[in-house]
Amino acid sequence: MMWMTSSPSTASPRMPDNSPARQALDNVISSQAFSEMPRLKRFLEYIVTETIAGNGERLKGVVIACDVFDKTDPDEAQSTTIVRVEAGRLRRRLSDYYRGEGKNDPVRIRIPKGGYVAVFEEMAEDSTGLQARSGKAGPGREWSTQFKASIVLIILVGLMATFFFWNRYITSTEKQSPVLASDLLVSKPIIAVLPFRNMVDGDSDGSISYGLAEDIITDLGGLSALEVISITSVMPFKDLDINPLDISAKLGVHYVLTGSVRGTPPDLRVTAQLYDAINGVQLWAERFDREMISELALQDEISHQVVDSLSIHMQGDENFFPSQRLNTDPDTWSLYKQAMNLVNPPSDPARLELSLRAFEQITRHDPNFAGGFAGVAYVHSFKAFFGHSQSSTSDVQTALDMAAMSQSLDSSFGLSYSAQAFAYLVSQDFEQALAASAKAVQLAPNDPYVMTYHGFILSAAGQSEEGITFAETALRLDPLSVRTPYLNILGVINFQAGNYESALRAFLRNQERGGPLGPGTHNFVAAAYIAVGDSAKAVDALAVADLLKNENYDWEAWVRRSWKNQQDADHILRLVDQVRDQR
Repeated sequence: MMWMTSSPSTASPRMPDNSPARQALDNVISSQAFSEMPRLKRFLEYIVTETIAGNGERLKGVVIACDVFDKTDPDEAQSTTIVRVEAGRLRRRLSDYYRGEGKNDPVRIRIPKGGYVAVFEEMAEDSTGLQARSGKAGPGREWSTQFKASIVLIILVGLMATFFFWNRYITSTEKQSPVLASDLLVSKPIIAVLPFRNMVDGDSDGSISYGLAEDIITDLGGLSALEVISITSVMPFKDLDINPLDISAKLGVHYVLTGSVRGTPPDLRVTAQLYDAINGVQLWAERFDREMISELALQDEISHQVVDSLSIHMQGDENFFPSQRLNTDPDTWSLYKQAMNLVNPPSDPARLELSLRAFEQITRHDPNFAGGFAGVAYVHSFKAFFGHSQSSTSDVQTALDMAAMSQSLDSSFGLSYSAQAFAYLVSQDFEQALAASAKAVQLAPNDPYVMTYHGFILSAAGQSEEGITFAETALRLDPLSVRTPYLNILGVINFQAGNYESALRAFLRNQERGGPLGPGTHNFVAAAYIAVGDSAKAVDALAVADLLKNENYDWEAWVRRSWKNQQDADHILRLVDQVRDQR
């Protein structure tokens, strides 16, 4: 049964010591979860007392700021976000308590989002465990055990303003910004989260401001209705004094989130601003003033406040996962990203071995981090897929085992499913490969590696036209990274779809910007040139392919096992043979 007292009262008498609400409050504030949280205990007791006294209408942000947080200046209290931030912490801490030591409490306290009035739920035991007597679950699942600061005003303002501007864009055929070139036009908004400007005393490397932006990018990455530019493509704009709208044109995005972090820990101030690049306006801005006990806590709370504000098209069952970066230490996370870059091009066995050693080091350093095991699976599947194995069967099995290990640690780690997909591809089990890769896309819709690999697997299964869409998405998500396979894969998929000019553009663009190259890529370039009738350039490309050829890499065997339809494999091989005949 849920209840709350609403009769008005001019006083706030102490609740009877034996009342269910008083007992529920005592259970919480005497718990281990709240043992070092004096401000939260004071906040909770105030809310509960005022609610029971019938003073729910007094529970406004400005009143609480003065009564609980000693903001004696009404103007200051009105402008500060301290109440909303602390309310988010309180909701999160209550959720943690009721999932742990308070799971058997007969009465639970909940502070619904959108206000500060307490709701009490009387729990009843049934066959499924403790449930609210009303039939509704108790406090409901929070986003994560560490996260969830609720800033309702920002959510509402961000939602209404962004939804209004986005709908105005997609329904208008007259007003289009130059950033929306035809090759970037998509059916959902794209956002770039820039590294926050660092003005923190004693933080010369900008770890707080950089980490904040990276966490927001990772957290937003679980939203399928939003495309989020990769951290590697926004880093070139770090600490540059560039108009956000100019940056949007360079990256081809609809929205830009920027901000700053300043102060001396633990007293820090974070500002955030969201810009609409289509209409050239600032949608909203917010300031966060906090006394934080650690840099990580700051990144935690501010990240989720901004994430909540931007979740404008979020569905009830949307995938949204806490930042992987916060689940391991910064050194491990940095090594993970370096190992990912080492893989390319995977036709080079030496690079694969280097990346494998890096991923194995990650598993030893942090055996609870899913990314290390996903990376080991990833490399072993590539070793088998590109023909670098001493025993293909052994590498495939290791890849599947390590992917399963990664998923047991974190079932939301998308790359582990991509590794599985390539292991299945080696065995030419295209159905399972597509299923595993589709799962990766579902879990990590803003991971460019996941997206581009899904495009390739679709092409391998005979669905190249559909695969192009995913490969192009990867490029939108990470347009400036050089050591990535996106352009080469886009070229291969376009080639298999018969789009030879588009394939050449992708391959040549990769070469021009210094991307990864291997003999297989040049074989495709040669075949594309001969397909468009340029025999001279085809011969030159094939000569480079022969020069780069690794004696352990059998490209023809790779082509034949990579495509479900052997006619597709025969087509590329015939064109390469045709180039050889021209020499």
